Amino acid sequence: MKKSQALKKGTIQSQTLYDLLSYVKGIINHNLKGKYWITTDVLKVNGNNINGNIYVELGSTNNSGKQTKAQGVIWSNHAHILHSFEQETGIRFEPNLNVMILVEVKFTPEYGLKLNIVNINKSYSVGAFELKLRRIRLHIHDLGENEFNRNLKVPLEFTRVAVISPENAAGLGDFKTKADLLERYNLCSFDYFAARFQGPHRVNSIVTAFADLIQNEHEYDAVCVIRGGGDKASLNELSESKLARAICRCRIPVFTGIGHDNDSVLLDEYSNSSFSTPSMVINHIYHLIINNAVQARKHFQSLKNHTIHQCRNQRLEHIQNLKLIKNGRNSVLSKWRHDLDKEYNVMLFNSRHQLDQIQNTLNNTYSNFIQKVKLDVNSQRFSITQEKTTVSTKSWQCVRESNSLINNYKSHLIVGGFNSAQLSKQKLKHQLSQTQYYANKQLLEQKNILEQTWKDIKQQVVVDVKQAQQGITYTLLNLTRYVGILIHHHKSDLIAQNNLIEAYNPQKILDRGFSLILDSDGSVIKSIVQTHLKQPLYIKLKDGVITAEPIHIKKVINDE
Repeated sequence: MKKSQALKKGTIQSQTLYDLLSYVKGIINHNLKGKYWITTDVLKVNGNNINGNIYVELGSTNNSGKQTKAQGVIWSNHAHILHSFEQETGIRFEPNLNVMILVEVKFTPEYGLKLNIVNINKSYSVGAFELKLRRIRLHIHDLGENEFNRNLKVPLEFTRVAVISPENAAGLGDFKTKADLLERYNLCSFDYFAARFQGPHRVNSIVTAFADLIQNEHEYDAVCVIRGGGDKASLNELSESKLARAICRCRIPVFTGIGHDNDSVLLDEYSNSSFSTPSMVINHIYHLIINNAVQARKHFQSLKNHTIHQCRNQRLEHIQNLKLIKNGRNSVLSKWRHDLDKEYNVMLFNSRHQLDQIQNTLNNTYSNFIQKVKLDVNSQRFSITQEKTTVSTKSWQCVRESNSLINNYKSHLIVGGFNSAQLSKQKLKHQLSQTQYYANKQLLEQKNILEQTWKDIKQQVVVDVKQAQQGITYTLLNLTRYVGILIHHHKSDLIAQNNLIEAYNPQKILDRGFSLILDSDGSVIKSIVQTHLKQPLYIKLKDGVITAEPIHIKKVINDE
């Protein structure tokens, strides 16, 4: 009491620091009794794993920009308020969080001023978090980026996918179960970019992962942002403006699968497609690839049937064309043969007609000449008779001489007329022979011309038929080669699909070293919720079944 009074009066007396702080303790504890609600920012949070206490550095900035700091502590007996706050609000109690807390002011010489935190106003923090989300949404909307990724065309096929996920996360394991299967059969490739989804470096880590995949040399069909497990508070840590903008500005469709079935985060609002869990993301990709393969198989079967039908039609059409070509060739040959026979008959008829005309002309000429000769002979004979009658009155000698002369002249005339007739006849025969010769020569030339024309036509028809057959053969070879290539490609696809289906055979899974746990009804046990103590269980291996009973059941909470 004396020390306190000395300090109070400001007397100069040597005192220890402990005495001074003890005096301060008395003043504070006397004047600051009770509990106070204050609003402050959380600057640091450090948990003590030994005694369970949680030490918090608090800070606040006034209107003039001056910052104040104080040390707060949540004692182990009040640690439940922190767990209750995070469970009910879904907000992680971490740095940069603005909170309203109920505190007791305590001062001790040993530890100085401490604010004992005894309660946290959940409604105030929820409202602050919702205000933060509203500010982020309004900011992105003002930038005009809110619809960028959502308006990208949803992929209809997947060949290469980028995955952003915490390393060794439980959700990543579920995702890779089917992703590895797709990669094994060369149906789709996956590139994984590790990033932190919790802690102070989470934002920069995820943004860096987006930058890495954008600068990657590969072209991706989609970017999957996934994580599984954890509480709602850890999910709300992802509600940051930089992360939302990274998704909005990504030129590749983004699929989000963050949290559990009933969870939803800010990133889902700006992604191209959102799913409740990582398993649902890979299921969407997996089923789309499988459905595309099934459709491709149906299209292949349809194409195969159509090709077979087309081949049959083409074969029938080619056979019909060959028949038409053959019939056309025979028709053309028959027509040319008929025309040649007709032309030959016409020329033969004309030649015979000309020969008949020449023969008639020669016969008429010969008949006219003979008739003229006969007329001349008759005329001479009549003259001689007149002369004979005239001279008959002369003397006998003269008559005899006249008769002798007449007989000589008659003989000479007959011989001369005969010789002239023979000469004319020979001349006519020579002309007839020459006419026949030239007619036969012309007929032979025409016949040779017709035969040569017939050979040329026949040769041209044979060449045309060979060219047509070669064209048909070439077309059939190309069509057969094309059909063979299609059948080979689709056969390879069918083999790959069959291998994929075989991979899902439960016996194959057992052969690789896995096992199935069944209940008494033969149903597969997928969760500990389906089991209870001393329940008969059957462990199915590749070569037999083991009967067992659980003696202890422990639930494991999956987180990052």
